[in-house]
Amino acid sequence: LVLIIMIATPKAIILGIIARAINPFIKVHKKTWVFASNGGRTFGEGSKNLMQYTMGFDKSIDCTYITRNKTVYNQLKVNSIKCELNWSIKGILAIAKADCIFFTHGPADIYYAFKKDNRCFYYLTHGQAYKVALNCLAEKENKKIRIPEKIKGVLRRYLFDLPSHNDSAFVSCCSDFISQFTRKEFNPECEIIVLGSPRNDILFTPQLLHDDFFDMFKRKKIITYMPTHRAYGKGKPSPTLFIHDEEKQKWLREHDVVVLIKQHPNMISQIIDSESNDVVIDVTKKELDPQCVMINSDVMITDYSSVWMDWLLLRRPLLHYFYDNFADEDAGYYYDLHDAPAGRICESEDELFDAIKQCIIQPKTMLPSEQIVEKYHKYVDGDACKRHFDKIVSRYEQCNS
Repeated sequence: LVLIIMIATPKAIILGIIARAINPFIKVHKKTWVFASNGGRTFGEGSKNLMQYTMGFDKSIDCTYITRNKTVYNQLKVNSIKCELNWSIKGILAIAKADCIFFTHGPADIYYAFKKDNRCFYYLTHGQAYKVALNCLAEKENKKIRIPEKIKGVLRRYLFDLPSHNDSAFVSCCSDFISQFTRKEFNPECEIIVLGSPRNDILFTPQLLHDDFFDMFKRKKIITYMPTHRAYGKGKPSPTLFIHDEEKQKWLREHDVVVLIKQHPNMISQIIDSESNDVVIDVTKKELDPQCVMINSDVMITDYSSVWMDWLLLRRPLLHYFYDNFADEDAGYYYDLHDAPAGRICESEDELFDAIKQCIIQPKTMLPSEQIVEKYHKYVDGDACKRHFDKIVSRYEQCNS
């Protein structure tokens, strides 16, 4: 009993028991799709874009968004977007009927999505393969799992049956170059296809990415620092750039530049006191949509996060700031950007600031080449959702032929 209580809230467990009991009696309905994302917390990523595309293109498909965030639920209801709370009877029923389940981050995106006949799972990848991501900590730490942990895992799988990335009917990536590394993260039987990333289609419709927050910066150049997490949220947050350097801050003021610090969402729990002023502003806890931040930024600074691949679609200056030994002390990466940089590589704040100056004073000299963009993106057109939709619908046709 104690182990059961430890795996989730009592409500989630009770609903899990109910879901297990009723699912065998509910057959899946063709063209009934449910979408979830980001641990059930947000309406975003590829699930948001693909759902909105499907709703606008084919009214015969019944689309429902599943979330565990009541604020998101209420906002979607106000905007007449069909949604249900994951921890509810209506949510359980909506999931039970679905023949397609879409998720973006991992198992915790959606609960009670049991494997059933005539059901497919689609993992709309959160990011492209660069740093070693899926299951990397378990492999790196190589620790023995204790018996209670194994029991908890079995109970969680039984009550919630969390979909794995390897359950996906196919997995997409953005280029042939990336596909060879994407293959390393999935079982051999999982199909890897170059279709582009659904989460980035919205970058081609910037009018849909307005956020009042950026209105205050209309007359300024925005440099955004978006590093990846450290130790999957258990490490130290990345440094707040230039926060203690008055000389660099003076230059930023004189040139109407602000630096936004957006730590990875996994790091929020590690941020106790964020430091900000008028030119170096920590926006991590605002939880701004990443694509919205990108479309409003003039320069991107990142490290081992694959956000830089998304950023290439905008053809704006890119800087890599490698301040630690991520290869040996953290998750590591599949290939070393030092061998073929996508943007300027910097390994100290002074070096980084010199690159920033060039981005502001001579931005054209810091733009990514067409060869770099083409290396990481076969398609630069905002039609990734269409290609995913067409591929999924073609599977229906193959099954009926």
